[in-house]
Amino acid sequence: MAKRGIDVSSHNGNINWGAVKNDGIEFAILRVGYGMYDNQKDAQFENYYSGATSVGIPVGVYLYSYAKSVAEAEREADCAIKWLSGRKLNLPVYFDIEDPSQEHLGRGTLDAMCRAFCNKIEQAGYSAGIYASKYWSTSVISGAELGQRYTYWVAQYYNQCTYNGPYAIWQNSSTGRVAGINGNVDMDIMYQDIINGNSTPQPQPSPTGCTGDITYKVYDNQKGQYLPSVVNDRDYAGNRGNTIGGIKAKCQNGNIYMQTHIIGKTKTDWEETVTLNASNYDSSSPNAYSGILGKNVDCVKVWSDYGHVSYRVSPVNGNYYAWVDSRNRNNGTSESYAGVYGKAIDRIQMR
Repeated sequence: MAKRGIDVSSHNGNINWGAVKNDGIEFAILRVGYGMYDNQKDAQFENYYSGATSVGIPVGVYLYSYAKSVAEAEREADCAIKWLSGRKLNLPVYFDIEDPSQEHLGRGTLDAMCRAFCNKIEQAGYSAGIYASKYWSTSVISGAELGQRYTYWVAQYYNQCTYNGPYAIWQNSSTGRVAGINGNVDMDIMYQDIINGNSTPQPQPSPTGCTGDITYKVYDNQKGQYLPSVVNDRDYAGNRGNTIGGIKAKCQNGNIYMQTHIIGKTKTDWEETVTLNASNYDSSSPNAYSGILGKNVDCVKVWSDYGHVSYRVSPVNGNYYAWVDSRNRNNGTSESYAGVYGKAIDRIQMR
């Protein structure tokens, strides 16, 4: 069943949270701050957090972004983490991307900023999400794609949400009225129950797990050689139009596990799983890459010792398929894969 909520900042003044709860509000998203400097913490955040949690209202937070680059988005994430100081959250930390000064930066830069912020938040142990208007989600950033990876919160002030991408929360009004709050307040409807009650930062995985950046490269069948390495999703591995015959990967610590499928084989006939890491990254051994050099790869499976690896591939001269989020190695072999049987790939991205 859909839940009724609000989002607030210091502009809403003093709030009587007991009255808010009695008026049927089931969750609240609080502005933790804006920008990337210590003095930009929301003046009411401490009061709002204490007030909402004291009456049992589940909370999440958002940071209003002014970032103009990936580095600045990461600095904003660092500020949010610092301001939270390890507090428990029931909902994600949202990257609020909507400022007019950012729109000219272009989709590629803005998408990368969203991922950079969210990845930093996840590394700190919190769930991460993105807030954007329907216009921004469809015309400025890749909302539908980002929403497959991170929890999405879309704004559209209308009698129904006509956004077609995935989303968990709809902000449907900026002129709501709720007991305990003077004046207008933003109203939200949660359609997907993302209240988990346990978003306290958790200990980081053992160094024996896959942690840090993922570096990878592919064998270009047409060139007959491996292409230069790339790191995370800052770029991609491959040449548009040229097929891939082998893939290598390593993370800063631990192992990457990979399987590939070669065109012409049955759907159940995948290549053997290989264990990829820093020690065999530059080796020419058949166990140091996944695939068959000179043969065309169409589908890929990737997973790791701990945590998640996200990856996607592109068919030759086509657009990328959706991101795939791996399963943890401790839960058994990954069953998800990127690609379409029978369609050779020319590029891969991992993060």
